[in-house]
Amino acid sequence: MSIFNNIDSNLSANEIKSLNLPTTRKAQYWDIIKTQFNNLTKVNLLTMLFCLPLLFIVIFLIPSSSTVAGSDYNFVGNIGIGYPGYTDSIIQAEIEVLSAELFMYLLMIPALAIAGPGIAGLMRVLRNMVWGEPVSIRVDFWKGLKEDWKQYTLLTTLIGIFLHAMVYNISSHHIATLAGELTWLHTLGYVLSIIAIVLLVMMLIYLMPMITMYRNKFFVHVKNSILLLIAMLPMTILMTAIVGVVILLTQLSVIGVYISMLLFIFGFALLPLMWTTYVQYVMDKHINVREHNKAYNRGLYKATEGETTATKKPTKSKRYVNPKKLKKEATITPLSPTFRREDLARLQEEKDNLVDDSDVVVDDSETGEDNG
Repeated sequence: MSIFNNIDSNLSANEIKSLNLPTTRKAQYWDIIKTQFNNLTKVNLLTMLFCLPLLFIVIFLIPSSSTVAGSDYNFVGNIGIGYPGYTDSIIQAEIEVLSAELFMYLLMIPALAIAGPGIAGLMRVLRNMVWGEPVSIRVDFWKGLKEDWKQYTLLTTLIGIFLHAMVYNISSHHIATLAGELTWLHTLGYVLSIIAIVLLVMMLIYLMPMITMYRNKFFVHVKNSILLLIAMLPMTILMTAIVGVVILLTQLSVIGVYISMLLFIFGFALLPLMWTTYVQYVMDKHINVREHNKAYNRGLYKATEGETTATKKPTKSKRYVNPKKLKKEATITPLSPTFRREDLARLQEEKDNLVDDSDVVVDDSETGEDNG
């Protein structure tokens, strides 16, 4: 039995006969950005509503608390200047600042829990985009929130607890360095904390999309994401590096402010969208092709059997036919202002009929003509 059981198989009644659907997941990512940009912006802003407490802590509380905590201490050290009687207080000041930051990271645990249901709605909308399903932001967001909020809330809460523990280890290393009491245990804790944070990001690349793609218990998803992390390690490192670049860009003095604003408006959804298209590619390649045929290459263009057979037929010579001799029933129906993909498919079919009527295929073997 596969570890990827119980796929969410609420497939649409009719698969769309693709006219403009992309043929690869990479092409699909850019196609979604191009064709679904308004929906991406809407779902991004809707998700940000659930992330407001978290953003308030990160943007305002952590910087302000650090400033207030260290305002009564001298940061110049023992160089003969500063506040009388406080020339050796740099270590105490750093401890106060780090303690304030640790308290703010403790507050991030409930803030991340509040963000969980919003992320559940976001991932459901992104999944439907990747699967080629019709998307309604209000309906799909609420459906994802209703069905998946428990697992995503558990995930974000555990992330908050984990980050608080890792920040504590990193802060302990920093304080021990300032006090001149650094030991190998502090260094080991610091290194392991950095590695653990990187591994967390790697795992989230698979875990976040899989929760809404497959119906499994939470810790089964965790196990599966770890297995995929190891199996697809080179691509996982590349995806993690992209996340790192985005984070570094937001830390730049001037450009980082504008990048953060762009992420707030519509960019927050772009990384999860990349993860969703990538994970769907991995699943198609290793799981769906063998065990979930209905989900294989879902959302991508699929050539029909007739189209595949037609491509194998030898090309025959064609002769021009007077357009006046075309069948009267071969016409093109104009598109309405609110056309859909089905209308585009019908338009293409009518166009093909016109082409078939205008090209009379003559087998040279029947006419006795020699092309040589």
